[in-house]
Amino acid sequence: MNDLISWLGQIPTFSRKFVILPNKNFHFELRKALAEAEQLNLLFNCELLTPTGFVHQKLYELDGSKVVGLLDLMYSFQVCLEKDLFGELEYFDKAQIKDGTGYAECFARSILELDQSGFRPSDLLQHKRREVSNEPRVKDLAQIWQKINELALSDKVLSYTQAMDKLEQLKLKNIYWLKADDSYSILDKISALFDKKTLKLPRPSIEFEIEDWASAEEEEKATLYWIIENLQRGCELSDLAIVSSGPNPRMISYINYYLGGDFVYSPRGGEEFGVGVRANINRVLRAIEENLPAKLMPRIFCQLIVDPKSFQSAKKAQYAGIKNCFYPMTEEDWIEIINTTGSVGGNRANSSGITDWSERIYEYWPRIHAFKPSITKLVELTRLVNENQSLDLIAPIFSTFLRDHHYFSPKDKPFMDLFFAELAEYQKRNWAKDVKGERCLSFISSLLFDTSSACGKLGENKIFYGTLEQALGLKFKSLRLVGLQEGSFPRLPKQDAIIPDEYREQISSHLATTLTKIEQVKTKFNILLSFASENLTLSTYSQNIDGSEKSYSGLILDMLDNLGHSEKLKDQFAKKVSERKQKIAELKKRNPYLGFLKLESIKRKPEEKHQKIPEGMLPLSYALSRKIEGRPDKKYAGIEIDKEQIFSPSQVGTLLTCPQKYLYEQILGFNDMDEVLELGGLDPMSRGTMIHWMIEQIDRDMGFVTLGKMPQAEKDQVISRVINQCLREFPIVNFFGSEEALAQEVEGFENILEQVILRDTELNLVETQPEKKIEFNLGELKFKGKVDRIEKRANGKFRIVDFKSGRGFNKNRENNPFEPGYDVQLVLYLKGILDSQLLKSSDIEALEFRYPESDDLDSREFTKDDLSTLMKLGKKWFDFILHAHEEQYYPMNPSDDNCYYCAFSEICEKKHPDIFDTPAAQLFYEIAQLEESEDE
Repeated sequence: MNDLISWLGQIPTFSRKFVILPNKNFHFELRKALAEAEQLNLLFNCELLTPTGFVHQKLYELDGSKVVGLLDLMYSFQVCLEKDLFGELEYFDKAQIKDGTGYAECFARSILELDQSGFRPSDLLQHKRREVSNEPRVKDLAQIWQKINELALSDKVLSYTQAMDKLEQLKLKNIYWLKADDSYSILDKISALFDKKTLKLPRPSIEFEIEDWASAEEEEKATLYWIIENLQRGCELSDLAIVSSGPNPRMISYINYYLGGDFVYSPRGGEEFGVGVRANINRVLRAIEENLPAKLMPRIFCQLIVDPKSFQSAKKAQYAGIKNCFYPMTEEDWIEIINTTGSVGGNRANSSGITDWSERIYEYWPRIHAFKPSITKLVELTRLVNENQSLDLIAPIFSTFLRDHHYFSPKDKPFMDLFFAELAEYQKRNWAKDVKGERCLSFISSLLFDTSSACGKLGENKIFYGTLEQALGLKFKSLRLVGLQEGSFPRLPKQDAIIPDEYREQISSHLATTLTKIEQVKTKFNILLSFASENLTLSTYSQNIDGSEKSYSGLILDMLDNLGHSEKLKDQFAKKVSERKQKIAELKKRNPYLGFLKLESIKRKPEEKHQKIPEGMLPLSYALSRKIEGRPDKKYAGIEIDKEQIFSPSQVGTLLTCPQKYLYEQILGFNDMDEVLELGGLDPMSRGTMIHWMIEQIDRDMGFVTLGKMPQAEKDQVISRVINQCLREFPIVNFFGSEEALAQEVEGFENILEQVILRDTELNLVETQPEKKIEFNLGELKFKGKVDRIEKRANGKFRIVDFKSGRGFNKNRENNPFEPGYDVQLVLYLKGILDSQLLKSSDIEALEFRYPESDDLDSREFTKDDLSTLMKLGKKWFDFILHAHEEQYYPMNPSDDNCYYCAFSEICEKKHPDIFDTPAAQLFYEIAQLEESEDE
């Protein structure tokens, strides 16, 4: 180990050296050992290799070091020469890949060639995304792989161990081979690293480590802080419980990684003490829950009573009907046995040639004969559950049933004694009468998990991490709810206020929840809190690292408001909600337009030009007569819009699709959500604007086709330069708030630009003209705007392209391919191009919406056959636009389809009505009705 640290210490910042580790998990131990030696910085410029690959061939970054799987490395070699990219595949025999032979030799030779070439492993992984056939480095790598290929196909195929031993003997100038023997001493060191009594984990250092780890999510950081703070204030690990929709291996690995050991218990039903008995009892619970008829009960009971180990002979098990040592015989066979008072099954056994089977039946007859009362008791329990009886009645009957009719081995007795004692205690609790019907079965099942944990691993002072059901019965001082934003618990619609003693009779259809489900979760949460200590502290995913409020779950607030013993918790949440409401109130005071769109709040002046306002409509003149405080640059006060106002095609598309967004952006002058609510987060619209900006820059500089022909190194430089320019133009760091998120977004930008390069190359574009200015009149309205892109193809034809934000479009539109929304933009672009004499109608091949953020660069095009229909419909849309502008009416009902991406959704006063049921909708969709009448 000291040799390794010494070797790492000699690595200069520009070195290409890397370390080969003995197993895929050893980088954790190596990191901790270096941390203890205060040499963690040695990994910052080093790359680590493990014998196996990571999922999806990803490159993992830890504290500046990179961990690369050798399988990933081999895969990237293969990708360099794949048939569809670089010609014939020069990979070694597929049969050797399948059975694993040949890998060892290739591993060894790959490492040797890498050592000589000076490539970093991470360099090779870039081929999957960036390398093209005319790049010189690919040819060099192809030659390296050809040599490896020849060696792999030789008659002498080494085993993995032999290959690694051989490699260790080579003199490698850039590689340090960490032998397996070194790992044991390091592991011993690591096991002693964490001593809770002498815990020294100051928050700043932890923060530095986490912030340095690019893959850590906000929730994982916040959860780790929560653990550290609880430990520092004296909690034991077993005092902490994390409740989610289910164990998250990623979260668990992060917690263990930073604490330096195995400190998380997650009940997974593995080899915990008592798991066999627990599984059998759960079968009974499922039988009750499914309300099986009495004749099927013996099949369930034979799993409980007949010891599977007694039937070691495969023939005996087969004859007895036991599948996987669990399912004996058929229901009818067991009913026949139960009702038999004399000799059992002898004739059938002899006829099958198994003469001793009847003796086995006689041996087990006392337990088998006990089936009859067991079935009766099981039917009784089923009836109680169906009648929705409470836990205080069902629990004692269930305990009696298990004691009288279940066979326990001696090793199971401690587990069952504890289970019976816990169940007897909980059936006396006040809330036991509130747990009814099927929820009793869920509670008993959860108690089994808890009992097994108490007998086994959980007794070793670990943090519990599991579901709400699995946590029932735990004793804890601090509880953290995670994953709420991902729907782990059913939620009511978000509110700015707690709704006391009330649950809504109807819940929006887009929320996958019901009142019954909410009541079930509320009951479980109530039970869970009953086990907590009096000084319980509760945290949720909605807390940021600094403790500030990030989000809000209506269900949790409603539940806490109904829990009489949780006043402290309710106060915690109420305080946070109050702070959020106060912040929004301050913002609304500063920007009065945030709440003025409610019609009932509008008081029209007598001299108002439009006395009658259709329901759901707002006169634009009224909006412009409002004084906009704090925005002296906007000269809207008292100004009416006249017929000379200049529109752009995109404004009209926004108007038709979401009038409220049009009002915020075009009339009130708000550019994005940050101006309105000062919230973080890069919304899809902002991301789309940035991507649009970068595409325009490359089109102006050289074009994507020219860029695609450049050597990879130069191409990377151009892409990096454009992205950096974009970051300076847009305050993206303010959106994300962390360098990790920024790095992920930049990688996404790189992939999108690479995708545009490939698409433009495939289309064989001759020329691209970005942001072509157009100017034209529509009736008495004057339009000015810019076309995103005009493409010239090799056939001399042109295509008008408009880039759109988002991951794609609704493809299920066969019956109505046109709609009065953003489609009108393309019509206006076409009219503007023709009126501006930029192109002739005969030169235009198609109009197209293109989605650069989609996985395969989705597009929605209107060919020459569509243009006449589109122009005909466009005429009707223009008439509607002119009418709406003349009357200065702007409907307030947006299209719900666009609300998800809208930057103003949190302040919009929309109520998500059925837009076809309002008078405003009749005017707004008048054009659609005209189209239908014409079709008829």
